[in-house]
Amino acid sequence: MAILCVIDLTGQIPGEPPAQTLSLAKKRNEQDLTTWAHEVEAQKFEAVIIDFWDRLRNASSAKHLEVFASLDVDRIYLKPWAPKMRALDLGVAVTTLDSVAPTTALSPTAWRDWLRRRQSEGYKLLQSEWHHDKFTPATKAANPQSVVAFEIHVVKEGKLTTPLIVKGKLEIDWNKERQPKTIRVSECRIVHRKGGTLFQKTLQIAPEEVIPGAGVSLAPVIVQDLNGDRYPEVILGGVNSIFWNQGNFKFERSALFANPTGPVLNTGVVADMTGDGRLDFLGVLANGKSQLLPGIEGGRFSDKAQQPWKELAKGPSAITTGDVDSDGDLDVWLTQYKIPYEGGQMPTPFYDANDGYPSSLFLNNGTGKFTDGTVKAGLASKRNRRTYSASFVDLDSDRDLDLMVVSDFAGLDVWMNDGKGKFTAAPDDLFGERHAFGMAHTFGDFDSDGRQDLYMVGMSSTTARRLDQLGLKREDYPEYTKLRAPMAYGNRMYVAREGQYVQTPLNQDCARAGWAWGAASFDLENDGDDDLYVANGHISGKSATDYCTAFWRHDLYTGSSTEDPAVAHLLSDRFLPPSLRGLQTGRISWNGFEHNRLFLNHQGTSLTDVGFLLGVSHEKDCRSVVAADLDADGRQDLLIVENGWSHEKKLTGIQALLIHRNMAPSGHWLGIDLVGSVGHSPIGAKVSLHGPFGIKERHLMTGDSFYAQHPTIAHFGLGDITTVEKATVSWPDGRVSTIAIEELDRYLKIQAPDA
Repeated sequence: MAILCVIDLTGQIPGEPPAQTLSLAKKRNEQDLTTWAHEVEAQKFEAVIIDFWDRLRNASSAKHLEVFASLDVDRIYLKPWAPKMRALDLGVAVTTLDSVAPTTALSPTAWRDWLRRRQSEGYKLLQSEWHHDKFTPATKAANPQSVVAFEIHVVKEGKLTTPLIVKGKLEIDWNKERQPKTIRVSECRIVHRKGGTLFQKTLQIAPEEVIPGAGVSLAPVIVQDLNGDRYPEVILGGVNSIFWNQGNFKFERSALFANPTGPVLNTGVVADMTGDGRLDFLGVLANGKSQLLPGIEGGRFSDKAQQPWKELAKGPSAITTGDVDSDGDLDVWLTQYKIPYEGGQMPTPFYDANDGYPSSLFLNNGTGKFTDGTVKAGLASKRNRRTYSASFVDLDSDRDLDLMVVSDFAGLDVWMNDGKGKFTAAPDDLFGERHAFGMAHTFGDFDSDGRQDLYMVGMSSTTARRLDQLGLKREDYPEYTKLRAPMAYGNRMYVAREGQYVQTPLNQDCARAGWAWGAASFDLENDGDDDLYVANGHISGKSATDYCTAFWRHDLYTGSSTEDPAVAHLLSDRFLPPSLRGLQTGRISWNGFEHNRLFLNHQGTSLTDVGFLLGVSHEKDCRSVVAADLDADGRQDLLIVENGWSHEKKLTGIQALLIHRNMAPSGHWLGIDLVGSVGHSPIGAKVSLHGPFGIKERHLMTGDSFYAQHPTIAHFGLGDITTVEKATVSWPDGRVSTIAIEELDRYLKIQAPDA
């Protein structure tokens, strides 16, 4: 759902609700007593978990022990840790419970003693998450039971501080007073690493509101070396700013538009749209008008904005560019996002919605003037997705640019290009299961076979999984029940195989990151395998009480694609249970307080989240992510958009850009920096590196991550490898450049051949 005004639960809509609203509300109440009765009961027990979580978050570090000690429980069952650790890269190790050793039962007194010993040993809690995974209602023979997934971020202080991620599951047996009777730790592992973090928070850019009460949206976040000095600039289109990189993480701000008629809204790309060999800026303003700023000397943009096409956009979101019709210039696929809830409309059906504002293929005449070619290209049938990211990229290695589109309330759509700009839907078996609340995507070589894999970012829902576990469903919506699990599954990793993209066991390691947004793949320590960073968290309020149950019980069944005043009244706070009121006012959350994930790749065989260990877990909600080498030292740094919230009148975001310097120990590396020439853009090129590892590939594209753009650099981590044979660049026009590699640990600039 959208960045700033995410949904329109307005608290109270003026005027008396119509009779239809009252009738719909009555049906909801009836369903809560029948269809959803066990979920309503589960919410009562979840309230105890949330209260504990809220007290932990609001307590000072000195009071955390008191919160844990306050658990009113008869027995807590623990197992000792296994004697052996699994060693990973960067000194990271994983310890699990000893499945053979006997379980120890702790009384309340013994539990408090156990906590005091951990405190005396220097352990301190910093962050945590607690999610109600499963619920079993009471029977005549048994008490109600819950399974709670937890994650605790701890440091052990001493001569050498050790951060730890403690992650597992608790089995809770409840008593009649809805208090835990017994708690058993059924699963648990510790991911730990001695030493300090490897990312240093270097800079925070926090612009003020341009229009009071309108919030601060930074998107698009574009990182590109504009002036050719190897220090990439940062463009924040939403606040009309270019931050010129002076080196050593120092930046000077200038205006993007000299005479702006409004901020850029989410959408922008830097590329040579006019064919003169210079980088231009193309974006869409808040008024819906497209604007093209031609490039001029020094990597700057002209003050004289042009309008490349006349069509107005209502909800511009992602933009990708590439030469789809092989005529030598860059074309554009512009997507849009329509915010759910507003006016009482909802994406329908929730798993295949095609009822938003239209996306369009704009064909370039070579000078930055475009015509709409959507219908002729065969892209009209699903152009009304509610889309968040899209990329032109060669998926089938036939040397033309295909189109992949990631959309909320739908998932992944893939279109294959015939080389002349005519697209057909990809066969179903190319990617397999594609359903998701699609938010973003990134390409990387996650299994270390040299080929580019795809990671699609989605939404992982504990509530939806609990409803499936309870067997709860609306009998009148069989397809909704069938698609609930695929839609709420989370992120999906598709690994490139011969002629297909398949989900392998790697997918299980990174599927359930939370409510995810932007993502970036990069080789953190240049050891030769691609790591993965994912931004998480939807809306975090004062309490972790989760609105999500209202969505899955009722909202997705309510209304249709058409605005309806009666439904708009129904979706306001007035008709919600008291515990779920106040999302817009900041009282409760929707998948809040979920931490960002940095999945460390272990030689292409597994992925382990080490975000907290390396200093980039961030409890605040986050959005756009870019990995880029800002200081030209060969290590890719992280740029992360963090979302704060304002609750005046309606929910709006107050965004800031966090820049983290990568301080990890580095293996050998090579950066191939592609530069365009007159009539030839590097976007759409494929870079192949040949060496003792075989061949490693990188595709240069736009539209990946979330409302962001990465530099046109192919970055290769090489680990202990000291010699590489050559690099080949397959340019979009079919020509190939071959370059002998004589030296590593540097950037090699390669310019597109002249016509």
